[in-house]
Amino acid sequence: MDNDEFTNFPSIKSEIQYMRFCTRIIPGEEISGEIILSCDTLYFIPDDSTSNSEKFELVQVPLSSLIHMLRRRYTLEDRAAEIFVGSRSFLFVFKSQKDREEFFSLISIRDSPTALNSSLMNPSITSMTAQWNKGQISNFEYLMYLNTAAGRTYCDLMQYPVFPFVLAKYDSPTLDLHAPQSYRDLKKPMAIQDPSKEDHFIATYNVSLF
Repeated sequence: MDNDEFTNFPSIKSEIQYMRFCTRIIPGEEISGEIILSCDTLYFIPDDSTSNSEKFELVQVPLSSLIHMLRRRYTLEDRAAEIFVGSRSFLFVFKSQKDREEFFSLISIRDSPTALNSSLMNPSITSMTAQWNKGQISNFEYLMYLNTAAGRTYCDLMQYPVFPFVLAKYDSPTLDLHAPQSYRDLKKPMAIQDPSKEDHFIATYNVSLF
């Protein structure tokens, strides 16, 4: 290890409880490094810690700021974890499921009203649907909850959150939200929103039946 690497290594003042090699996932990138868990702080030290690129930033998160943690899959393998801190999250992929479970066992999440709406972390879909029906949470919050519950995350482009296409017009500088023609026909799939294409797809479907 050279002097630059010592300079970039964090000063850890409390006892280290856990240390493993893992990979941090950000959109379009896999960053190899080491995850360290002390009594009060979580660290991720990228292998290329001397790089000036923001994507190789040292992650240093006080455990008191964690508001939620979820088991995740990555490339169909159940060995990842996503931790939520304020309005952002971090996705880490461990070498094995055993490493991930040991990591989970050492962290206790305290109730926290910080940045992210804590109600969005309620594990009950029934409860969240009831809140949405009563207008207690917005459409965006409800859709984000469903995406999160389904394992989707902003950290991974292959599992990025999805939202329904509702609007019909995207070529106008202004949009009348009260006009029915501003919205697509939700009874029809996206492929046949344009009436000129509907006959083609119906014919193609009919041919496939024979």
